[in-house]
Amino acid sequence: MKILIVGTRIPTKNLTKSIGGAGIATMKIAKTLARREKVYVIPWWSDPPTLFGKNIIIDNVEYIRRRISPELITAMFKVFLSGFFRTTMKYTRGLNKIKYILLYAFDRAHIESIIKRIDPDIIHVHGLTLKYLPYIDVAIDKEIPLICTLHGLYSMDPNIKVDFDKSFEKDILMKLSNTKCTLITTVSTSVKEKCADNFHIPSDKIIAVPNGVEYEKFAHTKKSKTELRRQYSLPQEKIIILQVSSLTKIKNHITVLKALANMDSETKNKLIYLIVGDGPERKNLENFVKENGLEDNVIFMGYIPHTDEKLLDMYHLSDFFILPSTSEGFPLVLLEAMAAGLPIITFKDLGGVSDIYNSEYMELIPERDIESMVVTIKRAINKKWDRKKIMKLSKKWSWDFITRKYYCLYRKLHKKCSKGRLN
Repeated sequence: MKILIVGTRIPTKNLTKSIGGAGIATMKIAKTLARREKVYVIPWWSDPPTLFGKNIIIDNVEYIRRRISPELITAMFKVFLSGFFRTTMKYTRGLNKIKYILLYAFDRAHIESIIKRIDPDIIHVHGLTLKYLPYIDVAIDKEIPLICTLHGLYSMDPNIKVDFDKSFEKDILMKLSNTKCTLITTVSTSVKEKCADNFHIPSDKIIAVPNGVEYEKFAHTKKSKTELRRQYSLPQEKIIILQVSSLTKIKNHITVLKALANMDSETKNKLIYLIVGDGPERKNLENFVKENGLEDNVIFMGYIPHTDEKLLDMYHLSDFFILPSTSEGFPLVLLEAMAAGLPIITFKDLGGVSDIYNSEYMELIPERDIESMVVTIKRAINKKWDRKKIMKLSKKWSWDFITRKYYCLYRKLHKKCSKGRLN
């Protein structure tokens, strides 16, 4: 079976931006599938240093870079003349119209040339933004079995900013649900339920398949917590609560900072909030720390690439992991924290939590207010946790197990489409 996957960055060691949970998931699925099948990946547009040039093979996966050629330019003109790009005009305004029309024409010509060369048995698109439209359209037009995986929903959270109309999400989901040879998957039950409730997607057209974790990578370290804290000049006696994420409004770091500011001094003096990541909210968060005298309680470590061993160190020198996001699909960081043996503090209503909840490694914040967070943090740090047991429990989310689920869906969808039985 030849599998074409859309949606990640090329996994070089010199990534200058966070690859994100969806990107990591795509890479791991592709790598695992490549042990038995031929796998091709088309990366996102968001990593210019590796966007163009010759295709490269990493872990037996062929990453297809974009190429500008006379043939491609000719194909782009045909796309313009055909009017395929008109859907993009409905969801964009101003200069964004021009940007998305050009992207559509380029990527439609690009994907058609790739399909002609490799003749894929299945196309798997990870994400649902306007940039993915040409891939979805071509797969539908050519009746190639298509799986579209939602790692979250843009239209459900006002903190998620996109440069196109969010009504696109509803319209394209309805199109996918009413089209032959397509299947929608979600990374959590909560995202599936939101799709069913808000967009009325038939149950047989949407399946929840959770994310996975590199257990062996995150469960093992050569250094003790004492050695790691000494290495990074962190106090041995403090309770360190870690968050690993981009510094954006959706990740909601400010709520943790407000909880620290409202804690009694005895509890606050025990804690360090260790923030790994960077992003547009950093300055606002740093200002809040200074204005509220939290300099001794908060440390900004900056962005650490997922491939850097330093990230593993951050997990293993910490005592707890916290994720206060306003919304998520299925956060990979929760599984990574569990594999490192960290108890998790997060909101009860956060996407993906219901799929993995266990009181032996998770303390849930019942309400989205500061008082509830303060009470929950205090309860968590005064409870006994078995880190070895937490590590063991995380094994059930290995990428091998998750990828087998996708592979079964590929074969089932391909078989049904080939026989013309899929409604």
